[in-house]
Amino acid sequence: MSRTTTATKSKMHRNGGIPTWEIAQLFPPQGTWSEEEYLNLENLCGSHIRVELFQGRLEVLPVPTTTHQLIILFLLKALQTFAAVYAPGLVLFSGIRVKVPKKKRTTRNFANRI
Repeated sequence: MSRTTTATKSKMHRNGGIPTWEIAQLFPPQGTWSEEEYLNLENLCGSHIRVELFQGRLEVLPVPTTTHQLIILFLLKALQTFAAVYAPGLVLFSGIRVKVPKKKRTTRNFANRI
């Protein structure tokens, strides 16, 4: 029976397996991801990938909860109803990438613009 060291245990996947580090090493280390590398993930992994880039780190997004999806459905239907009357067109739902400027924004900044 093989002995697992503390160092190996800390690198084990939550289901008990050890990740394929050779694949992980093809990507930049956390904290060094560039915007270009992040945007290229979609080409490598497909558009279904649910990650965000924040200060050079990738953050894996959780799967939306049922409550979250019901809220989105409500908002989508409200927007469709509004658009049918005031701005005829097609209303679709899809996650999109948003780039936030580097300048820190506060609630006060946003309130002044509305």
